[in-house]
Amino acid sequence: MGLLGLFTPVGLIVYRRSRRWCVLLSTSLAGFLLLLPLTGYGQTGVSISPVALDHNVKVRRVSTSTDGDLDRLQARIVEGQWEEALEIFRRLSQTDGDGLILAPYGEYRATHPTYIPLRQYLQWQLCHLPPSAQPLLKLYQQRIDPLVERRLARVRQSHDIRSMEELVEQWFASRHGVVASRLLGEWYLDAGMPMRAREAWTRILPVDAGDAQERWSHPDADPEGAYLRSLLIWAEILTGDRRNARAELDELKTRFPKASGRFAGRTGNYSEILEQLWLASSDWHARPLKRTYDSYGGGPDRAAESELRLSMRPELPMEPVWRLSMEQVSGVDQASEYLRGFPDRRVAERYGKELSMFPIADAGHVYVADGHRIRRVNLVTGVASELYPADGEFDAATARDVPHIGVMRYTLTRHNGRLFARRGDPVTVHTTATSSHRSDRGYLVCLDANSGRMLLDKIGPETVQWTFEGTPVADSERLYVVMRRSDVVSQLHVAAYELATGRLQWRTQICSAQTLGQGEVEEISHILLTLYEGRLYLNSGMGTVACLDCDGKLHWVTKYPRLGTLTASSHAPAWHVYRDLAPCLVSRGRVFAAPSDTEQLLALDAADGRLLWTTRFPQGVFDGVHLIGATDRHLIVTGRRVWWLDVNTGRLAADVTSNPYPAVSRSHTVGCGRAALVGDYIWWPAMDEEHLLFIIKARDGQQVAAPISLSKRKVKAGNLMVAENRLLIAAADELVAFSLEVERVEP
Repeated sequence: MGLLGLFTPVGLIVYRRSRRWCVLLSTSLAGFLLLLPLTGYGQTGVSISPVALDHNVKVRRVSTSTDGDLDRLQARIVEGQWEEALEIFRRLSQTDGDGLILAPYGEYRATHPTYIPLRQYLQWQLCHLPPSAQPLLKLYQQRIDPLVERRLARVRQSHDIRSMEELVEQWFASRHGVVASRLLGEWYLDAGMPMRAREAWTRILPVDAGDAQERWSHPDADPEGAYLRSLLIWAEILTGDRRNARAELDELKTRFPKASGRFAGRTGNYSEILEQLWLASSDWHARPLKRTYDSYGGGPDRAAESELRLSMRPELPMEPVWRLSMEQVSGVDQASEYLRGFPDRRVAERYGKELSMFPIADAGHVYVADGHRIRRVNLVTGVASELYPADGEFDAATARDVPHIGVMRYTLTRHNGRLFARRGDPVTVHTTATSSHRSDRGYLVCLDANSGRMLLDKIGPETVQWTFEGTPVADSERLYVVMRRSDVVSQLHVAAYELATGRLQWRTQICSAQTLGQGEVEEISHILLTLYEGRLYLNSGMGTVACLDCDGKLHWVTKYPRLGTLTASSHAPAWHVYRDLAPCLVSRGRVFAAPSDTEQLLALDAADGRLLWTTRFPQGVFDGVHLIGATDRHLIVTGRRVWWLDVNTGRLAADVTSNPYPAVSRSHTVGCGRAALVGDYIWWPAMDEEHLLFIIKARDGQQVAAPISLSKRKVKAGNLMVAENRLLIAAADELVAFSLEVERVEP
């Protein structure tokens, strides 16, 4: 029984009946009063034994001997012993270069420290030596430049991006670092990765004296840098960051009005060419609705919806085009969650009616999974075919009469004709009592998206200590997934499997920390990765946000303060514990994360992991759980309400008059399902006495028209997705499609 064993004088008995968890109480008056808060949706009481999270979050730091070598390196620099300092530098790079060390930058590093590989740290130190230590840099460049020059010549000839990345990472401070970084940025741009291009160029841009210790800056950077600044503006235009591009373009005109040359396929004045490109860019995103919706949130970048620019008439037909019944599998143990300090209301869901299905779409078809099968559905007719057979795989998991927290989720990923899913036992964190005799674990499947044929054998964890988290993301070579190892404390890893064979290629530990269950109850979680421009981003929900290269090397890990004791108090409910599906959202050089172990929502610099801002709402106020999308002005988050946050500050957006909507925190109208950002509108599912669909302008929060009644259409609110000319609503027990009149905006 664990926590839900016999209390005195109150007896609590948990059992399973018809796939529903139930609680029996002793007949004592104390027992009746204790469980009163559980009886009504919308009430909030006080929990018995709330969780007090341990703040001890560990990352893979450099060894103790490395710490000693770093002290010796600093001493040799102070003493001016350049040869010995360089020898220590060389040894550290070779022996512990991938170990993590506290980054020397970041305004908030006392509360939100960023850790970077030692190899990066050493290159930073070379680029930021004081004037008295410049002989060390000159000696380093004298020794290393001939090697880097030869390597650079070979890499330029092969045009291999990964080799150029390694060259820049290892020898950025060499005299050839400027040329290598500029070329790398150009190659990124050619490969359709403008955010990475901007990162490469920013590192070789001259910085102001007051900012020199906070930014990467190569000692041989061009002090003028008009061409490089033009490249940066061009990259910002391509990422859609037109506001920043405008400001920097105006500065370029002032500082370098006559700078000219060959740029963006044209010859002329840089400012004039960029002005034309900036004006033209306003229409570049005005394109027809995307025909694909490849995974949760729209795609591996989790931001596909925000790229759409089209107009849609807000009418909704009275009758859906088709309906598809789904198997509702509710494994929520409300009593266990409540007793651990969880609020007695789920955010944007209801207990017993959890919204766990998140369909994806490709041209002409939608793919959806529930607890028993994966299906492919004709988007026009609703005719469904079964891709992965019903085998009762989740029944065993939900039938175990043991306490647990969390809810099952069913997400999918489609890539190059392959369909990926996580199936099997949904439990990701087992207690000591249950893990020793558990032989089954969740596993990954790779299917032909058209026929359902298994393209790989089931991929399972090698031992019972390992579990898979959510559905993987994939590129042309590998699939990437979050894995958890149960030990004294839970460890979170990211792993890559070869797409051709299903073999494990690498696995990198991110952090270890205490989880919400604290080893006392089993946990069901579904942590998803974000794949954006060749990098993986992870919101761990365990005190860290991390960025990795696709070869498994950590690029940065940033810690944040975890919230201490959870409380189900009506004054400060812990809404954040329901952010179980909140992968990082990457947009315009920023990484947005909504962790489940803190109320804060974080914005980090995608290039180096430094904290840009964090939300500062009073405890229990911010109820956002879904990151819907980011525009050039706003980050849009939904939960019980809709929130517009300024992307530059994290504060409530001043230019949204209905902010948040509804404005009253205890409003009778609450969100119910994941909203969709469709063009310039937010489609927000909600409910009060009936199920509703709001269509709200993304820019200012104004309603387009009166709320649309879903109840009158005999449809319940659910997770929304728009594909081609269909609005799909994934309710608790069915998938419904409505036909939409799409008014396309021509470029």
